[in-house]
Amino acid sequence: MITNLPALAIPGIGAVAASLILGEATPRILLLPIAVAWTMLLTGAVTLLLSTVAVRFRDVIAVLPFMLQIGLFVTPLGYSLTDLSDTARLAVSANPLTGLVEFWRWVVLSADHAETGAIAGSAVLTVLLALAAWRVFARTEVVMADVI
Repeated sequence: MITNLPALAIPGIGAVAASLILGEATPRILLLPIAVAWTMLLTGAVTLLLSTVAVRFRDVIAVLPFMLQIGLFVTPLGYSLTDLSDTARLAVSANPLTGLVEFWRWVVLSADHAETGAIAGSAVLTVLLALAAWRVFARTEVVMADVI
């Protein structure tokens, strides 16, 4: 993850500079480091959990591309969360990436309003997922070498 930070930082600095030059930046842009840290925490948690489980159950590696494709559709990347019905919004908000995407939209794109429910729920899910991933890893790391 750290090796990919320059790939995020270079266009990110350009986007922030462009928004400052054009006068479109809001004080919310100061929350950008939180968005980056949150993204890294969620990515690290999912990676740690899936890699730990993949040691024992090798099918996870084969299923992962399908899970990623499904994840693209259940994460509001090409559509807004506000465009969904209440039932669909609740289902999509169960995805921890949904609140993160909404937070990025609110910080970077200066969205009119933030989906605070989705953002708060996603933040809680991210922390719980990180704790669960660490616990699963800590409990199984002693036998990983034997399984491999």
